[in-house]
Amino acid sequence: MRTRAASLLLLVAPHAQAHQLRLARAQLLMSPRRLVRSPDAHTRGAIRADERQPVSPAEPAASARKRAPRAGDGAPPDESVAKRAMPAASKKRAAAAATAEAAMPVAEAAPAAAGAKLSRAGQLAARALVPRALTPRRAPPEKADDSLTLVSWNVGGLRAWLADAARRADLASTALAACPNGPDIIFLLETKLQPGAMEEQAREALGEALEGYDAHFFSSSGAKKGYSGVCALVRRACQLPLEVVRGIGECDDEGRAITLRTARPGCAPLDVVGAYVPNSGEGLKRLDYRVGEWDPALRRHVRGAHADGRAVCVIGDLNVAHLDADIWNWGESASKNKALEKGAGLTPQERASFATLLAECGLVDGFRALHPDASGCFSYWSVRASGRPVNRGLRLDYALVTAAMASPDEATSGWALHDCFILDELNTRGDHAAVAITLVSRA
Repeated sequence: MRTRAASLLLLVAPHAQAHQLRLARAQLLMSPRRLVRSPDAHTRGAIRADERQPVSPAEPAASARKRAPRAGDGAPPDESVAKRAMPAASKKRAAAAATAEAAMPVAEAAPAAAGAKLSRAGQLAARALVPRALTPRRAPPEKADDSLTLVSWNVGGLRAWLADAARRADLASTALAACPNGPDIIFLLETKLQPGAMEEQAREALGEALEGYDAHFFSSSGAKKGYSGVCALVRRACQLPLEVVRGIGECDDEGRAITLRTARPGCAPLDVVGAYVPNSGEGLKRLDYRVGEWDPALRRHVRGAHADGRAVCVIGDLNVAHLDADIWNWGESASKNKALEKGAGLTPQERASFATLLAECGLVDGFRALHPDASGCFSYWSVRASGRPVNRGLRLDYALVTAAMASPDEATSGWALHDCFILDELNTRGDHAAVAITLVSRA
């Protein structure tokens, strides 16, 4: 009997030890301190059957396999066995935790059900739309040969627009929408091209996308690759005699300006300047360069043209909101205005520098000359803040003309301002809208 009992003990002992291990493991796993909760209200308290750990709905299957019990660990503990092995105090704690756990999803879900907490899409939809004033366009001039239409558009990188047929079609439809026959000159800004082969590739692609525009002029950054850049396209049918000037004197290493000098019989010679003015940048790191070097160079460039008897049109992304009406949320409060003044394009220095450009160079804002009191008319909207659907933007793109061109005096010879408008209803892919201006001959 002793030998048989010893044999039975040897057979039972491993199973008993394994059973005791499973009970101890069950007690540890059922402790409330191990019930780590998921931050998601809908999955809070979801405990896995194998290791009693929380599971996220997005957890990859590979992660789940990694955390599965290994061979030899034994079967997962049965909850009834675990509960029987738990002390009374632990049972009370577990019951209290389970009660609290069951209540949590309800408490979290209640505000959402009541509409107190909106989703990202709901928050965007709930924002108030900034109204836009009506700025009706004038009918195109009867004689196209006696007019000149210019378009400027910050494309935020030209290569992306030329990458496939669909994007090229979008580019063409927006650039050509300014007038029935297409604009005479198109400026594409922030092209981010490099001089050389990349410009040649863009020239070929633009020739396919915009038929009838044979003259392509580039001014690309030599100071930094994939940065700034201006491209000018001229319509073949307008037959303008041209002289092309890249840059504005000493500030021409970033590819930010192209001047097309032209003339028509009976009209004063005209300098068309397509410009992409430097942004003051994050933390206003380039503010001193912008107002201390670039802006004065542009003023000298314009004054030089006037001194030579040439009228001037400066068109492009001038990276400043000149008037309060050019800022969607200006005037909400004094503290808000103070905060806005710390943003690029909104600083007192930049706005004052723009006013100096108008005053010293005898220029007029073409859009404001025709729509002085229009509000809610913007050309830039933050993509990050989803500003375009609710028209929360800034007017950073302009067409400026020599003051005499905006004069209503019909006796004045030369070019005259006919229309100036923002194509903000077209192409919402980027953060800028195209702007356009039409000039007519008074001869």
